[in-house]
Order: sequence, then structure tokens, then C-alpha cells
Amino acid sequence: MNEFTYIHAGSINNEELFARLGRPYVCEWCGTAKVPERRKSGRVIVPNNEWIHTPLRREEPRWVCISCFLDVYCACNCLDFEANPDRGLVAQVAASEGMTTNEFRRKVWEHQMAVIETDRRAGRLDQGSIGLEQRLKRLLLGEA
Repeated sequence: MNEFTYIHAGSINNEELFARLGRPYVCEWCGTAKVPERRKSGRVIVPNNEWIHTPLRREEPRWVCISCFLDVYCACNCLDFEANPDRGLVAQVAASEGMTTNEFRRKVWEHQMAVIETDRRAGRLDQGSIGLEQRLKRLLLGEA
């Protein structure tokens, strides 16, 4: 089976997120990853973290760090979710977003299917995404 287990529309770094938000930011899912304030000396923010926009956040800003995105989305896409070591993380994040774990997982799948469709229409669908698309269809139909 194809091991390609997630897709996202793109990422931005700390500097870009600071420019969009105009302020420091902390990932709401982990509370650890952050975009720091600019230094008083005027130096730029180190672009050492990547951020993904996700509709799974119920409030703006809807950005999460790439580590949380990968852990959560990969776990949601797992065919044997009950055995996935990150299923507790998914349940915790789902609750923080006001959803059940099953509702949250379904929204993850729908979000990724939308990204796949956008990529397909734009002619930039990666071959690895086809295996993920098949997996997502199985999950959405309850066949997994």
C-alpha cells in the first residue's frame, strides 16, 4: 500500500506568518511551536518553523505548526486508527475544536480530498496523492 499519508496546500514560515498576522503566534494544537516577536534590534524572525492553514481550527487564525499537522493528519488517515499511537492526540485536538473524534477525522479527510481536487484541476497532482485519494475514499465510505 502507498505510504503517502497526507497532503496539504502549502506552508509558510515564521516570518511569513508574522507578516500575515502582525503579531506573535503560538500553535493552538501543541502550545509549543511559536512565531516569536521581532527582536528589538530589528533583526528578522528566524524562519525555522513551517505553518499550515487548516479549516479544522474553529477560530481564526487557522494555522497550525507542521509537526502537529503531520501527526494529526497522518493519524486520521491511518487505516487502523485504533492502533495508531497518535489517536489520543487526535481525540484531544478534536475536543479542543469542539468535535468528536469521528467528526474531526471526517473533516480531515474532506479537507484533503479538496486539496487533491484543487491540485488535479491545476494540473499539479502528485502521483503519490493518488494512493492517498484511494485511502481517503475508503475511509469516507467506511470501508477501512
